[in-house]
Amino acid sequence: MSDNYKRELCGSENKLHAHERFSYAGNIQKLERFVCVCEDCDRVIHYGKAKIDGYEKEAKQQLKNVRGMSDEEIEEHTKNYFELWSKRSKKKWNVDFSIIKISSENPV
Repeated sequence: MSDNYKRELCGSENKLHAHERFSYAGNIQKLERFVCVCEDCDRVIHYGKAKIDGYEKEAKQQLKNVRGMSDEEIEEHTKNYFELWSKRSKKKWNVDFSIIKISSENPV
C-alpha cells in the first residue's frame, strides 16, 4: 500500500484489493510483488470479468479518470491486452512464488 493508506494506482482511499504482479520469461511466471488497488482499479485490471459482471462502463470510466484514455485508446488497449492474455493462457507455465517467505512465525 502506498503512503497514507491510499491505493497505488489512483490514490483512492476506498476498499482495498490486493493484486499480484508477475513477470514472464521463457516458461517461468514469477510473482514479483503485490499492489494495493481500489475496487474500481481492480475492475480495470480484471476487465474481462468486469465486462461479464456488468461493470464494463465503470471500468472504462476508471481508465479515463486514472490514465486519461479516450474511448478509442481504451478499445485498442483492451484488444492488445486480451491478445496477450490469450497467448499467455495457452502456455504451460512453471510458477515461481519464491518472493513469499514462509516461516513458522508467520505461516501463509
